[in-house]
Amino acid sequence: MAHDSIYAHTHQEIADFVFDEQVASVFQDMIQRSVPGYKTIISAIGLLTERFA
Repeated sequence: MAHDSIYAHTHQEIADFVFDEQVASVFQDMIQRSVPGYKTIISAIGLLTERFA
């Protein structure tokens, strides 16, 4: 998994957020650090799918 460092350094001007190739390449790292309980939610989806699908 690539580590997100897109906003790790100072920018003179911050452009609007765009979900582009650069963001997509580090999305897994970004979402795991940004969404509380993300790993638990993903695991729970798998368990619920097994039980109710």
